[in-house]
Amino acid sequence: MDRDHDMAGRFTGHTGDDVLDALRAHHEPVATTSDLAATLDVTTEAVRYHLKDLHDAGRVQRKRAGASAVVWWSTAETDVDSMESEVGA
Repeated sequence: MDRDHDMAGRFTGHTGDDVLDALRAHHEPVATTSDLAATLDVTTEAVRYHLKDLHDAGRVQRKRAGASAVVWWSTAETDVDSMESEVGA
């Protein structure tokens, strides 16, 4: 597959919003970088790059879930409200 790259060689085919949309659409309340990379058909490095920016902007949160696993979730108010209602149900 031919992919677009910027001058530094970074993949530019997806944006942070694409990663966030994939995270919100994921079938579980949290997702790993590998889950999102498979959904978007990009490298884990490309997803991690966008997730770091989204985290810095306060749009996603993360938690270590093992020796090397990290899970991610959206911090959008509607997403958080939905997660709280599922947990409280």
